[in-house]
Amino acid sequence: MSKTSEVGRETRVRREGAPLVVVGTKADATDPVLEKVIRGEYVSQQIADPFSTSTLGGNSRQIIQPPFNFAALIKMADDNSVLKQCIDVMVTNVPGHGHRLEYVGESEQQDSAEAKAEAEFLRLFMKHPNEEYSMTELMRRVRWDVETIGNGYIEVARDKKKRISACWHVPGHLMRLTEVDRDPVQVEVIIPRADGAVKRKVWKQFRRYVQMRGTKKVYFKEFGDPRPIDPSTGEVNQSLSYEDTATEIIHRTIYHGGQAYGIPRWMHVTPSVMGTRQAELTNLDYFRQNAIPAMVITVAGGSITQASLTAIESHLTAVRGRMAQNRVVVIEAYGDEDAASDDGSIPPPQIELKSMSEYRPSDGLFLEYCKVETGKIRSAFRLPPIFVGLSEDYSHATAKASQEVAEAQVFGPERVSDEGMINQHIFGDYDLKHWEIRLNPPRITDPEDVLKALDALEKVGGMTPNIAIGIANELFDMNIATIKEEWGNFPFSVVRALAARGAVEGWDEILKSGVSLGAPGQAPGQAPQPGNSGTKPKEEQEDDTSKSIRDSLLTIRKRLVTDEAINASVRQRAPRAA
Repeated sequence: MSKTSEVGRETRVRREGAPLVVVGTKADATDPVLEKVIRGEYVSQQIADPFSTSTLGGNSRQIIQPPFNFAALIKMADDNSVLKQCIDVMVTNVPGHGHRLEYVGESEQQDSAEAKAEAEFLRLFMKHPNEEYSMTELMRRVRWDVETIGNGYIEVARDKKKRISACWHVPGHLMRLTEVDRDPVQVEVIIPRADGAVKRKVWKQFRRYVQMRGTKKVYFKEFGDPRPIDPSTGEVNQSLSYEDTATEIIHRTIYHGGQAYGIPRWMHVTPSVMGTRQAELTNLDYFRQNAIPAMVITVAGGSITQASLTAIESHLTAVRGRMAQNRVVVIEAYGDEDAASDDGSIPPPQIELKSMSEYRPSDGLFLEYCKVETGKIRSAFRLPPIFVGLSEDYSHATAKASQEVAEAQVFGPERVSDEGMINQHIFGDYDLKHWEIRLNPPRITDPEDVLKALDALEKVGGMTPNIAIGIANELFDMNIATIKEEWGNFPFSVVRALAARGAVEGWDEILKSGVSLGAPGQAPGQAPQPGNSGTKPKEEQEDDTSKSIRDSLLTIRKRLVTDEAINASVRQRAPRAA
């Protein structure tokens, strides 16, 4: 194992295993740390922060203290049910649906050996950016940090060719930033342009990133810093080999002007986060304590004995359930001697039991307050109520509209930002020409909309066998091979014309294959319904379906070749594939 792998693994173990900073012992609004979070003040010195007095020597600046205590923010997110749901929604919908490869090269080179090698490299890297988890899981962890504390970190290691060879997630609450160096460094950057990549030299000022456990610090370089940085001291050391040089950090953040650290998007609704939490705890205490008693026993003209008082308390508090069903409580009382008459007789006391149930609230407290404040928390993420389960009266139309708005305004832009980071930073030094990474949006498809779109495509001559196969693969999780020959891109209208003349052999086989060529009553491209494929394994079914399509369309091609009139019509209606 190389020294780079050893250093990277030891560093990562320290990160993952490091405990959270303890932030007080209270979880309510009286906690001074949380009060400081609300007021936007810096972390108090009474909180144990190992970075509070750390500095770097030489040309580097002092470690920058974050504007908020990260451990307190994590605690607030864990304690508040709505805030936790909002964060989970962002994690699920931005990177959580996986990724795909999108071809961006020249169309005639998609099947070239170079394009295939690029695709295989990207698939393997995205599946195994490190020895523990996939790129999807890495991005989910980074997104959780970004949404919770405003900052996410990715550690990257490079090979001898200075290309990124591995990536790890770094827990955001354990990382600190330093001031940027006073002296700039000249670096060469590559800027893609239409006529080719352009190399330019620019001056940059870099900073360090620091982790600490106990008294030991581990330093990282800022992404793109070409200098050899000692991971134990943070200083530039030209004698270090690339194996011993500090690894780089990609800092993902929600930008906030004037701050080196990012600020979580929900910070401005911190009072709502804490207020709803206190309302929930108040309701919990009410149900636990029952501040208003179930009944009141009043004694007029006398007093009850201490033994009776003890028996009443025991009956109301100690014994519950069916053990108390037939229990009898005897109340003994004695009259007031001061109220005795002239003949010395004492009037008997009057005992009355009065129910207090009508004065006890039948529901929780602060319900309207919680409703309003919960809306504020959700609006900080710009999420419709359906995403956090706060509405039960959604129709199909309103649910679809909510999904489209959230995708266009929230999830989509964040996904584009993550895609840019992956393609430009992680794979930027590989000079990839054919493929780029795209993060998948959620797959939400209305069958009626699909049928309408297919019908519209067919009417204008845009539906082809390969398009139908692609739609079937996408919607029904199939893996039918596309037609490589040129007729795979001919419109189905030509095939229907042949079928109407009885010139298409194997029409029944085409219908059985699951990809319709426009038979009456069946939309072009409609895939088979579950349960119609027999009892064969899925792989055999897909092979049979693909073979059936290819055999049937080969028959069509033969007819096109032998029938010159139809062949000429085909050339006019569909250009030949390159």
